[in-house]
Amino acid sequence: MRYFLAILLIFGITYFVTRSYLRPYNNQAQSVPPAVVAVPPREAININSVYSPDGKMKVELQAKNVVDKPTVYSIFTETGDGQDKKLLYATNSADGNFSLSDNSWSPDDAYVFLLHKYDGIVDGLVLKANSADNDPRQFVVSKEGISNITG
Repeated sequence: MRYFLAILLIFGITYFVTRSYLRPYNNQAQSVPPAVVAVPPREAININSVYSPDGKMKVELQAKNVVDKPTVYSIFTETGDGQDKKLLYATNSADGNFSLSDNSWSPDDAYVFLLHKYDGIVDGLVLKANSADNDPRQFVVSKEGISNITG
């Protein structure tokens, strides 16, 4: 009977010591990790640029996307080495989407051509490359050719 009580006492002590030792780990396993909430970026700026054929000039199209607001497009020119940056034109996406093509420059670096998409219609804007006081010339590009719709 002594051996039985001794064995029972050893198992009892082992049980309570082990239980109290493992209690912090059991509580951690039952806790719920905090929720991770992804916050979308409030503002993103996409930049696309094309160099002139001779590499002396660069046109840059910046599309600034802000949550719950129209995209703002800004068109800049600058010299090939990044100097003398000029704003040519700015508008928002309510006027359509703008993009540059690989042949955005005129051969003499005097004009810049942009593609403009609005309500399924693709047209183009031609801007003077050296003037911040631009009144863009708008052209409709269609299967029949190009027609000037502004003076």
